[in-house]
Amino acid sequence: MQPIEGLRLSPRPGQLIDRTQPVAFTYNGNAVTAFKGDTVASALFASGITIFSRSFKYHRPRGLLCVSGRCANCLVAVDGVPNVRACTEPVREGMAVRSQNAWPNVNFDLASILDRFDWAMPVGFYYKVFHQPKFLWKLVQPIIRRVGGLGKIDITEDPPHRHQHVNMHADVTVIGGGPAGMSAALAAARDGVRVTLVDEQTTLGGHLRFDSAIHNITSLGKGLTGMDVAQRLAAQVKQAPGIKVLTGASAFGWYSDNLVGVLTA
Repeated sequence: MQPIEGLRLSPRPGQLIDRTQPVAFTYNGNAVTAFKGDTVASALFASGITIFSRSFKYHRPRGLLCVSGRCANCLVAVDGVPNVRACTEPVREGMAVRSQNAWPNVNFDLASILDRFDWAMPVGFYYKVFHQPKFLWKLVQPIIRRVGGLGKIDITEDPPHRHQHVNMHADVTVIGGGPAGMSAALAAARDGVRVTLVDEQTTLGGHLRFDSAIHNITSLGKGLTGMDVAQRLAAQVKQAPGIKVLTGASAFGWYSDNLVGVLTA
């Protein structure tokens, strides 16, 4: 697939895309050309693909919405792993991406005929309609189980990824690598404590990575753009002793004894 003129934004400050380093992967068996720093979603959209998935029940077309990993609109299968958020998944050379929950393809899905009967299928209708008589539920339950969910897992194969558990110890854990998180980590490190800074993005800075407004911050300098502030704070964090940074990591739980669960690639 060749990029369509106008769908890829022109270069601008703050972008992480390196247009000098092409990356090739496949989408539903077709070749796609991307650049280092692209996500799967940005590469596909630049190639003219605007429908990424189909809704669960009515199979309505879904495109990019939040572009931050907060919705289910761009879920795809990557190298056999289902339900990967395309908007946050970085492209890799040779990766195989496939659409889900659509047949024969995501642009023309035969199951979208269900959208014509939405009036007959309100929320939770299967629990309200098929429970009487009792034998009816036994008939429809296998069908509901079969169509439930989005991606598919091949239970005959070993998982493509194996996870390892690592126990880390910190006096202070900061979740979020934006300006507030980095400032908090630096302040704690100055007191001589061990700090772990966790951020789900690949680069520290938060919203400042895209901020071109001018800021005057006494400790960093005057006349700095938000992007400059983010870079300077990130450099200070990197150089500060006692701060361990985990990027591309999601903190998913805070448990007893101050145990924080973090998942990272």
